[in-house]
Amino acid sequence: AAAVLVLCPALVSAGVAVTGSPPLRLAVTGVRRDGAHAVARLTLRVTNSGTSKLTPHYMLTTSQGMSRFWSVVRGPATVPAHGTVTVAVRPPDGRFDLPTRAGTRVRLRVFTPAPQTLTSTYLRLDASDPSATG
Repeated sequence: AAAVLVLCPALVSAGVAVTGSPPLRLAVTGVRRDGAHAVARLTLRVTNSGTSKLTPHYMLTTSQGMSRFWSVVRGPATVPAHGTVTVAVRPPDGRFDLPTRAGTRVRLRVFTPAPQTLTSTYLRLDASDPSATG
């Protein structure tokens, strides 16, 4: 019985995470490049549809793995409940090298620690249209 009580909160959280929709909506509104095949900064519009303020942490990935979080260089660190903010984020090493292999997709992943959430979207990072496609 004690094991059930210990596991119950974790199971409920996992169930909500799997069945619930992500609380953040993301849109890329600007891309600053460092040459033709690298990104130096992204400007994002982040909308929180949830009832709690969220402190997002941003990263780009090209596979199932994870990378280091990007730094917020402009805009608020926290998105208020039912609010929208614009932030500029910078890669940890100052640039994110875009994949050169055709067909490799770039994904923006946004984590929040409390409550724990994950929002992600695929990006199309070409010179003509920096919009999110996902």
